[in-house]
Amino acid sequence: MSIKIGFEPIIDDQSSILILGTLPGDESIIKGEYYAKNSNKFWEIISHIHGEQINLDYESRVEFLHRHGIALWDVIKKAKRIGSKDKNICKSSIIFNDLEGLIKMYPSIRKIGFNGRTAEKNFIRRFKGNPVFSSIQLKYLMSSSSAYARKLEVKVEDWQKLFVAKT
Repeated sequence: MSIKIGFEPIIDDQSSILILGTLPGDESIIKGEYYAKNSNKFWEIISHIHGEQINLDYESRVEFLHRHGIALWDVIKKAKRIGSKDKNICKSSIIFNDLEGLIKMYPSIRKIGFNGRTAEKNFIRRFKGNPVFSSIQLKYLMSSSSAYARKLEVKVEDWQKLFVAKT
């Protein structure tokens, strides 16, 4: 079991929606890019929702996120994990990201979407009842991971609710 370390957030002052994953998978960690595994549908889902093709290079992807007010980060900063699956995270080794500090620094965030149940559960485990999040809409999203087998259209429809719902 090795220690996996996540990334810094992708965020700016125009970000209004924060999408939280659990912890980057091995391929993402190796490449230093969020959602780098080709079978992960994150970029495809976001592209469908906004009706805009996203270029494959990471710089273009990050620019797309900024242009659409989307921020990315993970609930977990560092943890021991075998491989890439969330279920293999050693709970006793988890160090959480400072999401409270991030929200205080970027008050433009009005919505948080959890990319999968494990991200949501870990957020609740660490931040439940924290008043910093009281005015922010929280929404579970079907995981974009290929391990969560649902048709792309079903995932797009589920995620769309985060982008159209009122705060």
